[in-house]
Amino acid sequence: MNPVLIVGGGLAGLTAARELEMAGIDYRLLEATGRFGGKLTSDSVEGFRIDRGFQVYFSGYPNAAKVLDHESLKLRKFPAGARVFFNGIWHRIDRAHPFETLRSPLFGLGDKLRTVRWQAEAARTSVAELRRIPDETGEQFLRRRGFSAAYIDRFARPFYGGITLDRGLNISSRQMNFIFKMLSAKGASVPAAGMQAIPQQLVHDLKPYRLRTFAPVARANGREVILKSGEVLAAAAVILAIPSPALAQLIPSLTPSAMLASTTYWFAAPTAPFAGG
Repeated sequence: MNPVLIVGGGLAGLTAARELEMAGIDYRLLEATGRFGGKLTSDSVEGFRIDRGFQVYFSGYPNAAKVLDHESLKLRKFPAGARVFFNGIWHRIDRAHPFETLRSPLFGLGDKLRTVRWQAEAARTSVAELRRIPDETGEQFLRRRGFSAAYIDRFARPFYGGITLDRGLNISSRQMNFIFKMLSAKGASVPAAGMQAIPQQLVHDLKPYRLRTFAPVARANGREVILKSGEVLAAAAVILAIPSPALAQLIPSLTPSAMLASTTYWFAAPTAPFAGG
């Protein structure tokens, strides 16, 4: 019997391979490059570990927690809350320092109370319920909840813009609520060995002979995959775990979704920008 063919060795492809492995289903994973993990990787530069892709992991993610062994990743948790640089001063916003948060002129007391109420609602609302709430843009959601322009411009735009690459807050309010719930529940962390430890852990659980690198795909359908080398691979089924632009190249009838991109700059500082971190 032909194996299931998975095109793409990023997190989605590796997770699909893991599910098939656990179910005892034969498969082959085809990765175009020489490594697994997709956009998620870590580089060592002059003694610094530099993470590419996304730089933090939300340990509250329910699906990720089912797949990953958090203990083995040795997650290093970031302190709760946020530091915002405004008018030449760092402002601390977090529950662990309530008096400093209350005194901050970043935004008013009303916004701080609305944030506390939002956290309480997020804690008692399940992820399934979040998917069913009426959807709107993130900015519409915040304005409807009564958050001020100061809160939206000085905190929400840079904060959610850094996560979703959309400072216009055009993201789904369901997505915004999900992110807020995840951060409020368990916060953000990073594996001790860098973000690349996540795909490496997934690869560790897979049989090496089922993993193939340097296997770029030219065409695919439900029953076969044709590599750019001309090799034809028969399949019981094909799973395409690749970004939208690459997917549209394999299936010309599809219209690729717009992709957002960002450039990350890393700086080495002789001292921390503020006390305590």
